[in-house]
Amino acid sequence: KIERYSSLLHIQVAMRSHPASAGVQQVACQAVFTLTRRNPTNAVQAGRLGLLADIAAALNTHREFEALQMAACAAVLGVTLTRSENAVEADRLGLLGSISTAMRAHLHYAGLQHMACLAIPAIANESVVSDDPVRMGLLADVQ
Repeated sequence: KIERYSSLLHIQVAMRSHPASAGVQQVACQAVFTLTRRNPTNAVQAGRLGLLADIAAALNTHREFEALQMAACAAVLGVTLTRSENAVEADRLGLLGSISTAMRAHLHYAGLQHMACLAIPAIANESVVSDDPVRMGLLADVQ
């Protein structure tokens, strides 16, 4: 347990120490996804650390880097899929809108579109009023 928490904490420290580095942000998001995607305990720890705010910052700061955008969508998926409280936090942070923006900016990038399509319901199923995805135009982004 300590090792898991420590790994996620080190990732968070790297993200916060190098916010201008798209490369650091991308590999950090990939690591968060790897550690949380099939591990609810790690997803809980990521939520406690507030990693969704760091992922949101990476997503919103480095909009032009499609691989980072895909990695951030994957990280959102990993942290929110099994934890409804994390989905609520993702919604509070505006991650549905950020993901929608990423989808629109990188229509040609299938990997990003795929991850975004997985991340949206992971947030919306638990936290969003049923008409929010439609109101935000998210269904229009599914192509």
